[in-house]
Amino acid sequence: MRFSGRFSGRSADERSRGEQGFVLAVTALMMVPLLVFTAFAVDLGAWYGQGAKMQRAADAASLAGVVQLPSKVNAIAAVQASLAKNGFPYTCVAAPATGPCVISYPTGAGQQLNVALTTSATQYFSKIVMSSEVLHRDATSVYNLKIPLGSPSNVFGNDPTRAGAQPNLWGAINGPYSNHADGDAYSTHCGANNGGSATSCAGNTVNPTYRDTGYIWAVEVVAQASYSPVTVAIYDPSFGPNSTLSEGYSGGSTGFATSFEVFNATSSAAYNLSNANSLKTLGRCSPVSGGYKVFPSGDTTGQNAWYTLCTFTPTGPGIYPVQVKTSAIPTVTDSGTGFNAYSLRAVASAGTQPKLYALDDLSIWTPTPGSTAKFYLAEIGQQYAGHTLQVDLYDPGDGTAGSSPFTMQFLAPPAGVPSIVPTSGSTVNCDYNLTAAGYPTLDTNSGNCTIKTLNANSSSGIYNNGWLRVQIAIPVSYTCTTDCWWSVKYSFGSGSTPTDRTVWVVNVLGDPVHLTS
Repeated sequence: MRFSGRFSGRSADERSRGEQGFVLAVTALMMVPLLVFTAFAVDLGAWYGQGAKMQRAADAASLAGVVQLPSKVNAIAAVQASLAKNGFPYTCVAAPATGPCVISYPTGAGQQLNVALTTSATQYFSKIVMSSEVLHRDATSVYNLKIPLGSPSNVFGNDPTRAGAQPNLWGAINGPYSNHADGDAYSTHCGANNGGSATSCAGNTVNPTYRDTGYIWAVEVVAQASYSPVTVAIYDPSFGPNSTLSEGYSGGSTGFATSFEVFNATSSAAYNLSNANSLKTLGRCSPVSGGYKVFPSGDTTGQNAWYTLCTFTPTGPGIYPVQVKTSAIPTVTDSGTGFNAYSLRAVASAGTQPKLYALDDLSIWTPTPGSTAKFYLAEIGQQYAGHTLQVDLYDPGDGTAGSSPFTMQFLAPPAGVPSIVPTSGSTVNCDYNLTAAGYPTLDTNSGNCTIKTLNANSSSGIYNNGWLRVQIAIPVSYTCTTDCWWSVKYSFGSGSTPTDRTVWVVNVLGDPVHLTS
């Protein structure tokens, strides 16, 4: 077979040369979006890096500022200093003003502070299609303040001048050379089970937890339109054998000096116990010489009565610390054994009454025979939902039990309308160490968190010269508003003679300062 005719198509080379113009045109058209995508890819990566740097700076600034509250001036200064260290030397303003750095104070549990940063994004190629881009980053942190202990009112301890229910306890502090086993883990120099003389410890033992700062109480003044004078008073401030409180131990006490001092509120959450911040030094007390007093052993000043330590007019809201100590008192040599029991109150002449509670730890004495001591333990706000409440209790169970053992029960809110004595409480489950030797291992559980500290017909405490640790899981669903106080019901039973001198340390496990967003 033969083919006739000719093939008239173009050769491959000819076709290739003809298509080159088409490819060039398509490539030229694609260059525009390719350049745009490349520009965005480069700049977007830069924006992510710039935004991450802003976020780190906002986080650090928020954490630095929140601990300076309630002073907003100090908070803003701390925020600006932190930002400058991290490459953002901004001047911050308070919301609702606008600017590159805006600070706001969200309401809710604890002290909260938000830092919002705004800046122009760095542009390398994206200017081809957009004139500018703005980046925003912010951070909110919360500072859960020290946990108030012991009282939701303006009085702590028994008040013999007041009719009605009493909590059946007193504030207390031991002398600097008291027995280590006598209920105060911090105030005695001595580390052995028994103290030595009034100025030395048996065997020269050293208490590893000794501190010379004593105990701190808070007089919290809340914000109000105007501030009336506040009087801080002590019931029976001195150690004295003639006191109706029967201070001391059956083994004998040599007595010691006790000092009480009121300090000015600080502009941050931390309290300042320096001499320069004393209300006496500042001349803020009436009389001017007030605000600080040392009561020697046996001093009858204020014996079995209320003694006015200081009357001052607050200049704003805040915590005015009251320090009680028996060691490192200027011009007084550390000396003496036994303990000093007292009560405290802070009364405003008008307006909203201040609150008075213990800070860091609660040092008390519960001596009423055949009684039940009911008292407030700690104010645990709903921000602690899902956390663990931990109570460390030193040397509970002193005294002589009758036919019933000494038992203490920990109760969750509601504790009733805040007053001198809690009127109710909710049972909880807890874990604890069954004996002092087991501390801090939690080897026992109680469904209603009732713990025995002294066996019936016994005078040898289960936790003598040792610690009891209690842990309570706070439910995730835990809520409270005005009544967030946990309480303790300490039952001694009929025929008992309690002499329980104890120190309570309360913590919520977790970081008190943290970011929330």
